[in-house]
Amino acid sequence: MGNLLMALAAIAVLMTGTLSFTTAWIAGADSSAEAFEAASDSRWQIDRSSLRHIAGCVIPLGTTISATIENDGQSPLGGFGDWDVIAHYQSDGSVSVERL
Repeated sequence: MGNLLMALAAIAVLMTGTLSFTTAWIAGADSSAEAFEAASDSRWQIDRSSLRHIAGCVIPLGTTISATIENDGQSPLGGFGDWDVIAHYQSDGSVSVERL
């Protein structure tokens, strides 16, 4: 009978320890997930940018395209060499698209 009581006490201690460990692990994972979500939201707000084309002049019969783009956003833009610039223009009555 004494062995049975000791076994039940040992099982109760093991179950309590497992429950405590699992609860602490879940709370830590939840806290980490909330921190990641807050950081992602903050990063999204910081990286907002708003590009706007400023109307310019058209150069007739030229081979040069001149355009001005303004960043109205909250963060600077860099690495212009890595940008994809696509030009839509009309030539001889047809619309052309070029990747610059």
